[in-house]
Amino acid sequence: MNSFIRRTASSLLLTGVFLWILLSGGEAAWMVLTAVSAAAAYLMVLEFQSFFPSMASLSGFQCRIARVLASSAALGISYGLGRGISFVEIFPRICIVILVVLSIQMIFIRKDIDTLHGFILSNLAIFIFVLPALHLLPLCFADRSTGLRTAAFLIFVTKSGDIGAYLFGTLTAKLMRGGNHKMIPGVSPKKSWEGFFAGLFFAVGTAFLCRDFLGGFGNIGIGMLGLLLYFGGVAGDLMESSLKRSASVKDSGSVLPGIGGILDLSDSLVLNTPLFYYLINMEGFAA
Repeated sequence: MNSFIRRTASSLLLTGVFLWILLSGGEAAWMVLTAVSAAAAYLMVLEFQSFFPSMASLSGFQCRIARVLASSAALGISYGLGRGISFVEIFPRICIVILVVLSIQMIFIRKDIDTLHGFILSNLAIFIFVLPALHLLPLCFADRSTGLRTAAFLIFVTKSGDIGAYLFGTLTAKLMRGGNHKMIPGVSPKKSWEGFFAGLFFAVGTAFLCRDFLGGFGNIGIGMLGLLLYFGGVAGDLMESSLKRSASVKDSGSVLPGIGGILDLSDSLVLNTPLFYYLINMEGFAA
């Protein structure tokens, strides 16, 4: 119960901060979003690096470069959007800069297999967590000028699926004789089929409740978004669970009481954020 209360309190606080950023639309809110994005990117890489003992083969300086690259990517995208440069122009430039820096590092690292493994792992989080999650920034920036709430739609649908699955999974585990039916116990011991279908209902239901947050989407488009965002959220959650299972850790960190680390908070958004960004910009999908 204490864990549930802490988790709920953290979720409400984060939701309040996000809604203030989204609804106020001022420069102060954008500066806060930029700072939060840069800090979150840094922590994503830091938490990921802490999973693997092979990080010891690298110097602390080399590990910090990966964290600084992640934060710089968030700052660069935010700065570019603020200067009126489109995300499709900024994002490739950011990726090229990261690849150039990594290429230069590769020249000077020690030439042994352990160091190479450590180098790859130290930077992997940038590509599988940070860069996908940063697709949230252009959604938030676009909302300032259009009045739409596309970023809120993405987060509400994704997290409602998380909440529905968590609540019903926890409830059925306690009330059903012999416990509920586990999905993939080898990856995520607590996930159940009962929670999975409850989460699906919550996500699709929330998509229809929040349909006015998007412009011009018909019933089929909204329904497809609800389904795809739920499945994408589950896949991202299971991916992070598999990583933690491999590293024998329960939570990625402790910065968020009741939730864990930044990776624990954002895992369901890792696949969903770029998926949602490109879907809503796909011609003909809104039908």
